[in-house]
Amino acid sequence: MQKLKFPLIIFIFSLAIFWVARSYGADVSIAQLLAMPFLLLAICGANILGLAINRGILILAFLFGLSGVALSYNIEKLSTGGIFVARFDDDPLESESRIFRNHMSEILEPITNVKALRYPFPIASDLSANTILKSEQKDALIWGSSRWLNATIRYKKNLQIKDILTMDQLSNISLPELGNLYLIFSPNTFGLSFGKNAHTDVFLAFVLAAEVSESEPERESLFKLAGLTKSHWTTNAHKAYPLWRLGNLQLLKAIEHGEYEPGELDCALNNYQLAAAFLDNARQNLDLHSAILTNHAVALYIKSKLENKPELEKIYVYEFYKAKHRRKESMSEVGEVSIFDAVKENLLTLYKLGEYESEKLVRRDEKGIISESSKKAKKAEKKEAKQANKKAAKKANKQAKKEKKNNLQK
Repeated sequence: MQKLKFPLIIFIFSLAIFWVARSYGADVSIAQLLAMPFLLLAICGANILGLAINRGILILAFLFGLSGVALSYNIEKLSTGGIFVARFDDDPLESESRIFRNHMSEILEPITNVKALRYPFPIASDLSANTILKSEQKDALIWGSSRWLNATIRYKKNLQIKDILTMDQLSNISLPELGNLYLIFSPNTFGLSFGKNAHTDVFLAFVLAAEVSESEPERESLFKLAGLTKSHWTTNAHKAYPLWRLGNLQLLKAIEHGEYEPGELDCALNNYQLAAAFLDNARQNLDLHSAILTNHAVALYIKSKLENKPELEKIYVYEFYKAKHRRKESMSEVGEVSIFDAVKENLLTLYKLGEYESEKLVRRDEKGIISESSKKAKKAEKKEAKQANKKAAKKANKQAKKEKKNNLQK
């Protein structure tokens, strides 16, 4: 009995270490690793049926356990690309996260040959998600809780159309000024509800498969499937994302070959309008709302110029302005050109073309003209004053010499 007392105390101590580690938020694997040496020590000190367990076997078991934990944290980080599924915030034992990850892999692998990979820690914000994607070189990261999931996709830059198309392509469609307008591509996070009756895994699989696909027709089909997916969600705002991405593909397709394709542009406009209808409350995703308005306005600008429809001018100018106004309520974007700056540049381009009258820009120009005029006036005044001073000094000098001469004669 005395021989079993010490191992029993060590065993209870190992359990205590495990639960303390878990109470402080340590991952299950880390808590097990901390408790394992004491558990092995307890087993080593115990005699089972009068036989002591070989210590070499216990050390080997410990090393295997250590290697297993290390591999579970690093094996899926060795390759670039792929989709991470982070441990859910409210899933400490990682059971629901694992089930969801397996469902995602079952849907993704037949389409793209890409698996959903394990990320062992919960994610606190989209800023953290973007940092992880950049450092781990992955395509997407799914994170959140067992009730609400977020998808963060690798960041894309906002670009001027002249950075996407060549000047020859812009000249062929007789719209070179189009090159100065920005298209918004940077919104990369959206959220949706998650539950037993919601096909969240199917929707996310379609969207992420489209993001990693290298075939444009396949990407269009998958974004369309995601937009058509119906289920019991608390809101359908997330469906705006794939429809916006689909609209972007169709917009570029309408002009990229140097020939205007009005059918493709009409499809893009239709999908932007559907996306805006799903995202009926801008505050659900301010960045995406601004992107939908901006890109829809660019599409209207093209339609107005190439189909001679001047009545569309007021609409696209208003949408550019509304996108800028909404953007002020959102966080600043990390990237070369933020959404807010891109929309401001678009408005400045319209102002230079004489299609947008901004009181602020007019005041700035007037101020520039006034300040330039005042500079010239001040310069002229200074010159005149200098000349007057010279004349006065010359006259005074002449008068002094004359007086001096008169005094000498006397």
